[in-house]
Amino acid sequence: MYNTISHCCALAIFGHAKCIGLYNCDKVPSALYVFLKLSTGESMKLEAVKIENYKALREVSVDDLTSLAAFVGANGAGKSSLFDALVFLHDCLSRGVAEAASMRGGFREIVSRGSCGPIAITIKFRGSKKEPVLTYRVELSCDDFGEAYVALEQLRLRKGSSGSPWIVLDIREGQGWALRGVPESYPSVSKEKESIELSSPRTLAVDSLGQLSDYPLESSLRALINNWFVVAPTSIHHDADRPSSTAQFFSTRGMAKVARRLWAHNPKAFENIVRSMSRRINGVDNIAVQPLPNGEVHLLFGDRSLNASFPQESVSDGTLRLFSYLLLLAEVNPSSLLCIEEPEGLLHPDLLPVLMEELQRYADRGGQVLVSTHSPLVLDSLKPDQVYALVKYGGFSQVKRVSQMPITVSLYREGNKLGSLWEMGLIPEASCL
Repeated sequence: MYNTISHCCALAIFGHAKCIGLYNCDKVPSALYVFLKLSTGESMKLEAVKIENYKALREVSVDDLTSLAAFVGANGAGKSSLFDALVFLHDCLSRGVAEAASMRGGFREIVSRGSCGPIAITIKFRGSKKEPVLTYRVELSCDDFGEAYVALEQLRLRKGSSGSPWIVLDIREGQGWALRGVPESYPSVSKEKESIELSSPRTLAVDSLGQLSDYPLESSLRALINNWFVVAPTSIHHDADRPSSTAQFFSTRGMAKVARRLWAHNPKAFENIVRSMSRRINGVDNIAVQPLPNGEVHLLFGDRSLNASFPQESVSDGTLRLFSYLLLLAEVNPSSLLCIEEPEGLLHPDLLPVLMEELQRYADRGGQVLVSTHSPLVLDSLKPDQVYALVKYGGFSQVKRVSQMPITVSLYREGNKLGSLWEMGLIPEASCL
């Protein structure tokens, strides 16, 4: 799914990845510095997502996203579709919309049943509460041959809570315009419109313009999407045509290589992982990285009580899985968005609170984490405003925030944990169905 992560690049890891070199801010005009700084993924976060006509998501909005949030729901409720919609947007950016749709069986396979489109994805994001809200919307349709193309691509900027937003980018079927050089202070928006004509309506303008310093907002958006990272840890096996990011962290071979890289380039971070493992797992007192003559890497897990070390193949799946997550959190840029499907997979229940604690630390460092889960222990680590419930109604998914469920919130305030309330059938409440 991606090439090797290094300390000098941020990774794009949705479907596949590519390295994004960090901007040299010393050589950038000061008026653009704040945006180029954001484009390295320093603090950009999703605030809201709206998905229309994508699989079971006829019209789903997720608002006021927190740094750590969870999505619950029965199998088939739409959790995977929600995450895949974000993966799809990433693939549209990096591969082109036609290929992104083709990877999923074609446009007609992913458009909502009974709908002819367009498929629309809208995201709101910003660097901090003091920064303006940026809204990006892309609409995809298909031609007479069923091949997807970009019908609309628009980027808007809003500084305050009132008034009309400024349109920064407006492209329709490959033609339109964009504003250049929006100033840092936002007293007004530049009126300098640049006509844009793409070579094909099957590519996103944000990908092309986002590589140019004259378009700092597009650069920020491009970097934001490229810094998304979706993990489906239960899917360790991957095909050769589309290498999986999970192979790097959640297969023994990939895990060993990542561990060696971290051990060599950031030994302090590696030691922190070892200490964290030793505190939480009996029988793991040390982890040694052992390079082999053939260029491969082997991991040895030391147990002082037995005065012995065990190769990674002899260590439990749960232990390796926790180690994989800790490697991931240490390697990924601390501002990347992580989407993790069912983090409880292969983990012992006692380790789930540990993992949630580490994910919260990652979020506190400036990252953002979205998880889908069936585990009450995951929910026990969260608050009502951090949990969204997905349900099917009339064949299509709807989403409701737990903080909008009065009975559930009242019981939570009385001392009941969200995991218990979910097991009791109170997430979602009957009134939310």
